[in-house]
Parts: sequence; C-alpha cells; structure tokens
Amino acid sequence: MSTLNDSSGHSYCLALQPICDLNLRHVADELLYRSSINAVSAIIHDPIQATARVCNVAFYETGIQALCGDRKLFFNAPRDWLLNPDLLPPDTDQVVIEVLEDVEGDQEVIDALQLIKSLGYKLALDDFVLTEKTLPLLDLADIIKLDILHSLPTPEDLQIYKEKGLTLLAERVEDHDIFEKCKALGFTLFQGYFYAKPVIDHSTAIKRGGNDGAQLQLLSELQKKELDYDALENLLAQDPQLCIRLLKMINSPRYRR
Repeated sequence: MSTLNDSSGHSYCLALQPICDLNLRHVADELLYRSSINAVSAIIHDPIQATARVCNVAFYETGIQALCGDRKLFFNAPRDWLLNPDLLPPDTDQVVIEVLEDVEGDQEVIDALQLIKSLGYKLALDDFVLTEKTLPLLDLADIIKLDILHSLPTPEDLQIYKEKGLTLLAERVEDHDIFEKCKALGFTLFQGYFYAKPVIDHSTAIKRGGNDGAQLQLLSELQKKELDYDALENLLAQDPQLCIRLLKMINSPRYRR
C-alpha cells in the first residue's frame, strides 16, 4: 500500500469515526488525523500542522462528498484556527466545527465563534466540561460532546444543556448498556467502539509531493506590497498539485461570491 507523503518524507492520512443516532443510523463522521496508514491512533506533535494536513487532504484534494457523501463531518479546530476563519473548511453547510476542550470562552473566542456561526457552520464543544470559563460557549454551541467513558454527566449539567436546546452527543460509548443509559438521559447522537472504531480512508493514502522551491518563492513574492502577477503565475505553473488545490478551493460553495 502506498502512503501519503509530504515534502519532508513524513506520511499521513485521514481516518473517519462514524457517529450514529438513536436508531443506530450512520448520520455523521468525525474527521481524524493519522500520522501513517498503519497508525491506530493520532500521534500529533504539532496541532496546527496536523489540522492543516487534514483540511488540505479532506476538503481540497479528496472532497467532502467522496469522504462521507451527504453526512455531516465533524472537524477539530484548534483555537488559532477559530481566530482565523479563512483557514476553516469551505463546506459550511455540511461541516460541524469542533471547539477543542482546551478552548475557553474569552471575548476573543466568543467574537470568533459568532463570526463562524454567521458563515453557516454548526458548532460542537468537544469533550466539554462545564466550568465558569467554558459556560459562555454554551450560548453559541449547537452540539455538546461529552466523554462518558468513566462517568455520566450530573443531572444539573444535563438540565442546563437541555434548557439551552443543545444536542447531546455521547462519545467513547463502549457497549450497548451505556448506549441505552445515555438514550434514557436524553442523548441523541453517539460515538464509540460499541458502534464503530475509526477507519482509515485508504483513498487519502496516496503518494504526494510538491515543488518546495517554488512554494518558498511564492511565499516570498506574496509578502511584497506590490504583487507581480506574472511572477506568481510562473511560480504556480511549477507546482501543478498546488494549482489543483487552489482551483478546488476557488470553486467551493464558500467562495461562490
């Protein structure tokens, strides 16, 4: 099996973990990074780099329809990505942005999430723990993902979530007994080994390379106050894969304007 290689010789690919509803129907997937096609879990040394790789492969090379059809796709976004919405995936109607557990509800984050919501994305709070610092996030969230492996949420917390009209997603559901308990508590979405383990998408494990020299010259050229479009065109022509990615991004619904 071939692997997906970046210019530094590292290999990486994508995995998907299904999310089901009350009737055990496959309704969504979580997009996961894998450092190699043989990796059984995520090994992430640089969250920003991992997110960039996932976003590039999923949305600009493979395409969301090829990955998951019409199902929702949950995409993990670190704080730095939330603060720069131009980095977010292009498929606003189908992508659920997961706010990671280490993100707190300070004003900078709240402003960024309000903008993201205005663009049409749904927001999920991943591995959410209710504290004074995370409470403001509830007013912008659509989905709460709760890790129920070791304990179920308190009735008081559940009441707060339900009063705000949030969809409850139970993650790390390991068996059907826990599934039934979560159903009784009001959860309507479920993710865990009881239903399906993450599966590497082998279509993303392809050989890949790029023209590092041309890319570095492009970055240098783009820093200039007065752009030389002829020079940019010549540099882009030296990296066909980059051209294809740009064309896919330009043709996405997000940039229809």
